[in-house]
Amino acid sequence: MITTILKKENGIVNVIENPSQTVVDTEKSYCHLCWDCDNYDQCQKIIDYKKKSIENYPFIENGSQMIDSKGELQTFIVSKCNNYDRNLYPSKSSIDTKTIRAIREELRLAYFDVDTKEEADQKQYYLMEKGLLKNVYGKQPTNVKILKKTK
Repeated sequence: MITTILKKENGIVNVIENPSQTVVDTEKSYCHLCWDCDNYDQCQKIIDYKKKSIENYPFIENGSQMIDSKGELQTFIVSKCNNYDRNLYPSKSSIDTKTIRAIREELRLAYFDVDTKEEADQKQYYLMEKGLLKNVYGKQPTNVKILKKTK
């Protein structure tokens, strides 16, 4: 269980004691830059085997550390960093995001055996309401328009 969050915003560290699960989930949802940074081999945060307090990394502008009841670091998320560099090496992906999104939508239409996105939304919502399909995110869609059935 997370008992303390060290949250750094614009270089200033604030301590959040006994955060609610909502606060913990919000902190975990931020994009973690370290995984995509091309500067990892020169980054002191990555080089340090035992992570220090977020205060000891002046190049990190925004981020958070989550500490459990034993005082052990559980999560260290960096969301804004002066050393972040994503352009040192060319992208390894040969498929762009728009192409991936289009392929996913085609697969979704095929999965639900429908012709339009609206019909897929409707069928997905219906199956979830009946308990026949589980949402991996744990919540029901709220933006689905109920379509009238045609004969």
